Parts: sequence; structure tokens; C-alpha cells
Amino acid sequence: MNWGKGLAIAMGMFIIFIMTMVVKMMSTNTDLVEDDYYKKDVAYQNEINALKRANHLEEKINIKQTEQHIVVEIPSSIHAENVTIKFRRINNAKQDKIINIEEMTSLINKDNLEKGRYNLVIEYEIDNQQYLQKESIYIQ
Repeated sequence: MNWGKGLAIAMGMFIIFIMTMVVKMMSTNTDLVEDDYYKKDVAYQNEINALKRANHLEEKINIKQTEQHIVVEIPSSIHAENVTIKFRRINNAKQDKIINIEEMTSLINKDNLEKGRYNLVIEYEIDNQQYLQKESIYIQ
């Protein structure tokens, strides 16, 4: 075999490699974290203030996992109202869930959630001021 055939084989393999990468990248799901991130950017200072207020609380809303449930515990000392938990799936926005919490201790059934990593956004109000907590959780 001479160097011309080797060069042709190498170029053919390179073209196959590039085409494989193009097909793979075109078929990959690329969901954005937020659909309306321009609007969210404008209100970002409000989010920062809500995070700071939540970080200054002595007690925060606790999230724990058991084998069957996710347990949400709201301490009685913070008097939180309108508690909402957003389960944001990192790799698939269709699996996102929003759950309103009505009781001081609530159970969320894990059967309603796919296994994997979620970013939790916990929003609530205390004395008509917004509070925000962010956590990551891995559901097994």
C-alpha cells in the first residue's frame, strides 16, 4: 500500500468522524434552564434579595428524602405562606414539576418524579416579602 491510499483512508475516516459528531450534536436535547431568561434577567435583583432574606433566617424550610417520599418541613417559627417548590430537571424541561405546599409537614410521592438530579427552587412569603431557597437533590 502506498501513501496515497493511506491518505485517502485517513481522510475518509475523518469525514465519517465529523459526520457522526454532527448527527450526534444535532440530535441532543438542549433545553434552556428558563424559557424566558431575558425577563428573568430584569427581575434578577429581586431574586438576589429574596435569597439574602432566606439566608438570614435562623430556620429554613427543610427537604429530606425517605425511600418513598420527599419530606418538606416548614418550621413553625418562620410563618411561611404561599410555599411553592419547583422541581427543575436539568436535562429535560418536560419533567419539571411545580408543587404547592399547604401544610407544615408535607410528603411528596417519589413515584411522580423521574429518577435523577433536580434543582429545587423553594419560593415563599413571610410578612408579604418574597423568600427564595435553592437546593439540588438526587432522586433515586
